[in-house]
Order: sequence, then C-alpha cells, then structure tokens
Amino acid sequence: VASRRAEAARLCRGATSARARDARSFRVLQELLGDDFDPGRHRLGVDVAFGMEPRRRPGGLDPTLDRWVLERDEESGPVVVGLNVSGLVWHSDARAPSYGFVLDYRSLVRALVDWLLDATDARIALVPHVVAPPGHYESDPGANDALLAELVSARGDAVRERVVALAPPFEPEEIKAEIARMDWVDGTRMHATIAALSTGGPTSAIAYSPKFRGVFERADQADGLADPTRMDERTALRTLRVSFTEREAGRARLAAALPSIKETVTAQIDSILGA
Repeated sequence: VASRRAEAARLCRGATSARARDARSFRVLQELLGDDFDPGRHRLGVDVAFGMEPRRRPGGLDPTLDRWVLERDEESGPVVVGLNVSGLVWHSDARAPSYGFVLDYRSLVRALVDWLLDATDARIALVPHVVAPPGHYESDPGANDALLAELVSARGDAVRERVVALAPPFEPEEIKAEIARMDWVDGTRMHATIAALSTGGPTSAIAYSPKFRGVFERADQADGLADPTRMDERTALRTLRVSFTEREAGRARLAAALPSIKETVTAQIDSILGA
C-alpha cells in the first residue's frame, strides 16, 4: 500500500493537472502531496462521465424493456428498476480479504430481487456495464445470466415476465440511455451508478469500495449506499429497500444537486481543453 501511495503521489506531483472527482478524494490528494500540493494544478472536480450524453440506439436494446417503458408511460404500468450486478464481485469469493465483505454478495443481490418480485410489482432490467469475453471473471453479462438462471430455477419461466437481462453489444452512450429510462437503479459498478445519477435517476449502490461515498454525497444520494464491508445482509437490504420506496424524494434531492455538478464538469472539460 505504501509503495502504491508513493507512486500515486509521484504521478500527481509531475502532472500538469490532477483533479479529484469528489471532496473525499480531494482530501486524499492533498494528503498524498503534502507540501507539494499546488492549488493551481491540483483541483476538485467531478467524474467526467457525468458529462457523457446518452444516445438511444434506433430500435432500442431490448423489445421487452421497450414494452415495459411504454406500458409505464402510457398506461401507468409498473415501475422499471435497473439492477447492475458486478461480474467482478459476483464471480469472486465475496468474503475474500481483498474486498473485506461481512456479507455474501450473491445472497444480497438475490434477496433484493426476491423482495422486488414479492413485495412490489416492479419489473427488473439487469443492466451490464463491463462487457468481457464469455466466461471471463469480469463479465457483467455472465453474472446477469447466472442470476437469471437461478431465478428461473427457483420461480419458473414465468419470472421472465418480470426480469430481463440486457445484452451486448452496445456503446457506452447507448447503455446510459437505457439506464436513464429506469425509475430507480441499484448498481455495484461505479460508472453504472454515475450513468443513473447523471441522468437524474434516483440511485443506490452496493458500495464495496470507499470510492462511492464521495460521488454519492455530491449527488445527495448517500443514504442509498449499502456497504457490504460493514453491514450485514439484513441492514444492507433494508438500506436498498428504503432507497427504492423513497425514490421520489431521492429524485428531488438529485435534481437539486445536478445543476452544480453539470456546471463543474463543463468548466473542468473547458479548462482541460484550454490548457
């Protein structure tokens, strides 16, 4: 750890510009640099993914999802939930020291899906973010397929009327456009959640890394962070359930926070391009 911190400090000292995407990360940057911190070069910013514009693919990515959204919008049908499952975490030993989990990730994901299916009428789109070759441990589509297979085994094929797995290929802007259509999103990949936050969607996260908190605090969504490194399954599930049931309050808080975030990302990019 010490060698990695030293390398990070060396790179930041030598960079023309170094920007942190949230206040917590900015404090780390200041601590890393110490007396070498230069406010002219080392700045507080936001993740540039907030500035990526969604682009809908003509015809969409999945006809079932399109039907759900149409029924929701035109017929006051059930809400549509986006669930991003991390292949990296799903395919790992969730209690491994590298993660420090005190709960089982797969069990928590299944418990959330079971609750949504049993206690609500929500429809669930499994949204991949990292696309890797079939069988690769990083593959989000592989994790989605495994989860859907478990659901079908437990509940029968009828579960496919309520759960769909979005499949590649797609461009980042295209999957962001689909995420933007969701009424609520829970993600484990950081940038799947940023796709939701940046398009105004109430968002929660199974936040296995400290990197989530600063971003979610800036977006005023930190109440929806379920931390598997310190919460048991019951507590984590309750956090996610509250985020879902209070999603409209979350949407309002996010709407108030987004203008400042968007202004910052625009100014940041202008500054970088003008440097």
